Amino acid sequence: MRVFVEKRGGRYENMFLLAGHSISPTVEDAELVCFTGGADVSPYLYGENSHEATSSCEFRDEQSLNLYQKAKKLDIPMVGICRGAQLLNVLSGGSMYQHVSKHAIGGTHEVMDMVGSKTVQVSSTHHQMMVPNLGKGEVLADASLEGEKEGPPLNYKGLYIGYEAEGFDAESVMYLQNQCLCFQPHPEFFYPGHECFDMFFEHLNHFMKRLEK
Repeated sequence: MRVFVEKRGGRYENMFLLAGHSISPTVEDAELVCFTGGADVSPYLYGENSHEATSSCEFRDEQSLNLYQKAKKLDIPMVGICRGAQLLNVLSGGSMYQHVSKHAIGGTHEVMDMVGSKTVQVSSTHHQMMVPNLGKGEVLADASLEGEKEGPPLNYKGLYIGYEAEGFDAESVMYLQNQCLCFQPHPEFFYPGHECFDMFFEHLNHFMKRLEK
């Protein structure tokens, strides 16, 4: 599969190459567009004021939005990693917790992978967390770290009611209608054979096959 990677180069492109994919130099020739990590997504994109812990970059947001709109126009599926996942989540009708505890850690933590029906160790460098739009999305992996969350409230737009009550944090969310896969951990930190790397490509394959149906 030919992949166009936002902010070209580095670990993200190497990750796709290691998994047997090729890198497209242009969006127009791509079969998948990947949105990468970075600053927090600006809260105005999901109708919230900025939390004191939020650090966003409107110029980066503008660049990402332009890429998103181009991919939508060309009908190209999209995948997001960390910040990229958060961006695609809010552009698919979800929201964000702007500050969470127990996630921005140096090592890994356990998630439940619903695609593979197993527990997996994944990276966790983010201080924010996706609030998925469960009316349109499907959670593919979640964690149960029982961390504290700040903004928005649990019943924000009714997006997370029922799911959040069980104490879970969404780590991977698929929006088939919007052709977006949102993957919160960092698979590009690892190599083939590591649980986080392998789970990302299992979810990507699952996502692409579901789009074909």
